[in-house]
Amino acid sequence: MNPQRKIIWPGGETEKPVGYQMSTKLKIVTIHQEPFVYVKPTKSDGTCKEEYTVNGVLIKKVICTGPNGTIPGQPIVPQCCYGFCIDLLIKLAMSMNFTYEVHLVADGKFGTQERVNNSNKKEWNGMMGELLGGLADMIVAPLTINNERAQYIEFSKPFKYQGLTILVKKEIPRSTLDSFMQPFQSTLWLLVGLSVHVVAVMLYLLDRFSPFGRFKVNSEEEEEDALTLSSAMWFSWGVLLNSGIGEGAPRSFSARILGMVWAGFAMIIVASYTANLAAFLTARLFVLVIQPRRLNLWNISSYRVEWSQPASEWTRVLLMHHT
Repeated sequence: MNPQRKIIWPGGETEKPVGYQMSTKLKIVTIHQEPFVYVKPTKSDGTCKEEYTVNGVLIKKVICTGPNGTIPGQPIVPQCCYGFCIDLLIKLAMSMNFTYEVHLVADGKFGTQERVNNSNKKEWNGMMGELLGGLADMIVAPLTINNERAQYIEFSKPFKYQGLTILVKKEIPRSTLDSFMQPFQSTLWLLVGLSVHVVAVMLYLLDRFSPFGRFKVNSEEEEEDALTLSSAMWFSWGVLLNSGIGEGAPRSFSARILGMVWAGFAMIIVASYTANLAAFLTARLFVLVIQPRRLNLWNISSYRVEWSQPASEWTRVLLMHHT
């Protein structure tokens, strides 16, 4: 049965319009990119050598014409292509009922827009240039999907997702004498130290001038454990460092309320410091030399670092076109 009769054309017709040609043989362009496309020379009789996988499955190969080697300008000779993309092409041809002929891209590039003779005019090279120029009907290769290419060609669903990764040398962590102070900023350390002395002075004043303090109740009897300024200072530091307050605790109600508030504050500060200190010691932060604001707004020229990437691929285009 003719598969074209299944199509309902405009007007409800089942026969294809006059002058419409349905291509059944496609020109496929690909590129040598392992493990997606392997390229090996043919045998002396022009056929491909039979090879099997570790499981004993015959590797499907097709004849593809292209440069003899990866250097552009080499003579065009028949070669054997196989790999994931070739298997995908064979399955697609069986499903869609078409034939094909495969050739390797002449310049060995995926396809980017480059200026022609230092002018403002840009042209596509690589597989993109062959597809747009009519030298190929389809690209079967690990071609990255991006907005610039999608404006000119139509992509299929992706068969592999890949992210862009930056690799930098890992610095050797070094500990300094002030490492124990890293959990808090210097401003916070200064305020905590100031708070200790302010609370000590307030405790001394409240306990001394309160009508229920040591100096007002039973004032006729001298008390050896009266809350002096030094005792208030010792109490304030003892609560903060959780070392015990011993004798010399405030006696007045107002001073004791202040002492409880200070104890709650000290508990929060100590707990926060302990948690942050453990995080700093177990997982040291690694600061990257490169701090991109956005993925598509990198300015590599502003960083004094040496960088490299594969030539004629979208990674280079992404980095160079946004500098």
